[in-house]
This record gives sequence, C-alpha cells and structure tokens, in this order.
Amino acid sequence: MINKEPFIEVSHDPVACWEEWTAIGEEIRRTIAAKGKPKVVIAVECFQGTYNEINLTALKEALSPNATCQTEDIYKNEGEIRQLVRKDLNFQSQTAKVSTNTIDDYFDEDKLRALQSNISFLDEGVILIYGIGAYKIGDPDVLIYSDMSRHEILQRFRRNDISNIGVNNQEDAFDLQHAWSYFIDWRICDRIKKQVIKKCDYFLESNNWQKPKLAAGDVVRGGFDQALKQPIFMAPFFDPELWDENAPGAKGKEDFAWGFNCDIEEDNILLKIGESLMEFPAINLLYYQPVGLLGDSIYRKFGSDVPVRLNFIDGTETENHLSLSVYPGADFLMDNYGTRYQQVENYYIMDVESNAQMLAGLREDVANEYLRERIIEGQRDEITKLLDQIRLTKHDHLAIPQEIIHSGGDGAIMLHVSTAPSIFKAKVYDEKRLRTTTGKQLETLIDRICHSPACRISKNNVSSAAYAAYMQEQLSPEENSQVKISRIWFEDVLELPPVNVFQVFNLIEGDEIHVVSSNGDFKPFVVHYAETFLLPAGIGKFEIKSKDGGQNGLLRVVANV
Repeated sequence: MINKEPFIEVSHDPVACWEEWTAIGEEIRRTIAAKGKPKVVIAVECFQGTYNEINLTALKEALSPNATCQTEDIYKNEGEIRQLVRKDLNFQSQTAKVSTNTIDDYFDEDKLRALQSNISFLDEGVILIYGIGAYKIGDPDVLIYSDMSRHEILQRFRRNDISNIGVNNQEDAFDLQHAWSYFIDWRICDRIKKQVIKKCDYFLESNNWQKPKLAAGDVVRGGFDQALKQPIFMAPFFDPELWDENAPGAKGKEDFAWGFNCDIEEDNILLKIGESLMEFPAINLLYYQPVGLLGDSIYRKFGSDVPVRLNFIDGTETENHLSLSVYPGADFLMDNYGTRYQQVENYYIMDVESNAQMLAGLREDVANEYLRERIIEGQRDEITKLLDQIRLTKHDHLAIPQEIIHSGGDGAIMLHVSTAPSIFKAKVYDEKRLRTTTGKQLETLIDRICHSPACRISKNNVSSAAYAAYMQEQLSPEENSQVKISRIWFEDVLELPPVNVFQVFNLIEGDEIHVVSSNGDFKPFVVHYAETFLLPAGIGKFEIKSKDGGQNGLLRVVANV
C-alpha cells in the first residue's frame, strides 16, 4: 500500500492559502492596499517552465496593473543567448557541463537600464514585473515566488508546451530540452531560488495550471521547518515504462515501471495548508536549510547536493526486451560533462518472478570491439551471449561499479540506490531504439566497458553485527565511497543511536511500522511495506515500532562521510 498523498499538515493562521485566480487576486490586492503607498511594485519571480502567458494574463486581469513587464522582453536576443549557452552545451559532440551563468548574463544592459528608468519615473500605480529574474529588476514591495516541479517541467517538454530560457525551442527533442534545463536553466533558477526562498511574501504553485494556489511565505517556511523535524515521505510520481506510454507493448497509463520516491532534485513534498494541498520541489528543503536537512558533515563534503537517490524499478509483467546501460567512469564524465561522480549502482531485490535475472558485465573472453559491432548491428540474441548472467532472488543485493554494462533486471522488483543523477547514465543498447547513445560517444563508452570477474560485481557481500534488539548487516562494498547501505532486522522495537546526518529508509520486510518521537516532536509516522522515508539530520530521538511484531527489515542508506 503506497500513500499517494503523503502530506505534512502545517500549523497556520485560519487564512493562509488561496486557490484559483479570483481568490489569489483578492489577496494580492489586499496586500497592495495594506502597503498604503501610491506606488507598489510587484515582482513575480518564476522558475523555468511556468506557463507564462496563462499566468501573466490571469494576474493582469486580477490586479489591473498600471504597467506590466515581462523579463524576457529585456533579455538579449535569441542568437546571443544561444551563443552564451554553447560554451556549456555542445549538441554536435553531445558534451555538456554545469553552467556558471546567472540571469544577469541574459539581460540586455541597455534594455534593463531603460526599464529601471521607466519604473523610477512612475510616481503611482501598481507595477507588475513577471518572469525569471523579476526580483532583480527593482526593489519589489511584494515578492511572489512562482515555483515549479521539475517532474512537471519534463512533462511539459514532452508535450512541446514550453521552451528553455530566452529561446523559442519548444518543438525541439525532449532529450535536448532536458539537457539544456539540467545543465543551464535549472542552475540559473536555483541560484535565484536560494536567494528568494527565505524572503518572498508568497509562494505561487501552478503545477496544475487550471488550479493555481497561493500561500503566505511565512506559513510555507513554517511547513519547511516542520518537515525538517520529522520523518518525510516524498510525494510519489510515476513514469510510464520506458518514459513512453505509447511504446509498443506498453499497457497505457496504468503500466508504471519506474517510481521515483527519493530523489531530492526531482521529487516533491506536499504541504497541507487549511484544506489545500500545495506541492513544492523537495530541493526547497535543501536550499532553505541545507545543514538542517543533511547535517554538518554531509554538507561540508557534498555541499547542496544529496548523494543518495532511491527509485523503484519494476521489471515484472513487462514485455521482455533487451535494454543495456552503463554508468561512465570518471574520465568520461570529466571529458564530456566537466564533473566527477563516483557511482556504484546498488540494486536491492524486493521480489522476483521465476527465472529473474540481470545481465551484468562483459565476459572475460569477449573483446570490446566485438561487443561494439554486435550493438551497432543490433544483434540482440548475440549480445546476450556476451554478458554474464546473474540469477536474482528476493533480498539479494548487487553493487555494480561504473563502466560495467548491465540490464535492468528482468522479472524483478528492485530498489535502485544510486549516488549520481540519472541523466549521466548512458543507454548503450535498446531493442526499441529509445534514447540510445550513438556515434563517437558510443564507441568511447564501449571501449571503456570493463570485463566482469566475480570480484567486480558484488552480490550479497554481507558483514553483520548483532545487538541486543536488532541485527545490522553491512551490504555496500568498501570501495563504495559515497554511500553506506545496511539492512536492519528487528521484531518489536528498534532504537538506533543518533547520527545527526540525513538518512533514507525503506521497509523491505514487514507490513507496517510506526516511527515514534521520544520527545513528542511529531505525530507517530506510519510506514507500510516498500515505502521509502527520509529522516532529516535535525530530527530528535525516536524509535521504530512494529505494528504486529514478527520480523521486520529496513534498508538504511546514508552518505559516507
């Protein structure tokens, strides 16, 4: 049983959230009147991906401003922005790196000065500034932050609804727009978010553009404070198998093969304010109080990055087709993306069908060049003979280092534990030819693919320690320098020593447990089988109680500091 609306109920004043544009407009007008000033500047700072035309039209109708400006009107022309982007994103060579640009680099200085002069010239009235960079144009009297879920942004890319910042490219391929956003747009917007999240007067949420919601900034920040002192569920979203519900063999919207339930960059949290549920990117917690979420030791080592990502992969009852991926090594990542992630992919087997298996690692007697030729030719049956076959059983744990080619795990439900974003993982072969790596990058990847003697792929490498009330087994191999993965077995009550670091748990055995605060800091937190929950570093002392006794198993993942 998965909780599909795992909200945090926020303590608040009777009226702190407004739904629909009519109520939103009334609240903003009330705030304007309360200022008691002849001239009021309203800045609506946006994350990339909002429906600008819809939102701005609704705000203009609701507020009747005397002057309106969109920030995109003072950006440099599209050719200049594309030239600016080219240093970070090369579509020809398929290379990219995280941009150091800020929104200031997008502003045309002459247009910016002219706009600021016009705003200064006006002595009275309501001035509405809307878009990415709005808060930087003047000193707003009312600052509204219009946030967006990254998952919703990706859906809008798939529907060709939106463009990247400063260009008109909504018809471009999804992969191109995604890479542009990941390496450039989201970095620009995140730098803005870190500055406004602690001071904005309101948060505007329009993931569901037909039902926008506005909430008081202090109330939302109170919700963030509350979230950092209790266990947290991410609001789950599910993507259709292979990201394409219309793919041959896919069963439609109800056939979900990937469920993301712990990826701070892409997941959301839900705050219940009054009768309204508002959805916020989980990364807001990180930018709001990074040490409160991660703990001092993790923050010092990783900064504003959470090196723990969990998602489910359901390979049962799906069409049997071959898909092979590899996580590139450090040199490849540096050469192509300007970054170094130390990835060891961990797979924990939750359940299996008969004959569940994973193909992982090139056989010792096979040359890389021979594998490359078979992949280019698309010889599926021959390719499968070149890789080692690993039989899977329930509660297996596999650790697969970078540069080991592997399949997704046919006939198994798995928890995928990783340290690096999925955008860096390369798909080198897919029977259906969906998003496969091609050209020179494919040749380079396959040249660097490692062979797989038994010591390279760790399966069930367990060292255990028994305590008075529980047993803990260390699963992750010593060479995994980013995360520690352990399995904890207990029956009635589990008390763990405080660690003051960010922790992630999944209930891998047992029907239901309750996480209970020893000091009454939060209400008993109910967790069902297969649910993932997060414990912020700042959480107080707690214990975990089994509802009905019997053996319970928890998978525990923490950053290795």
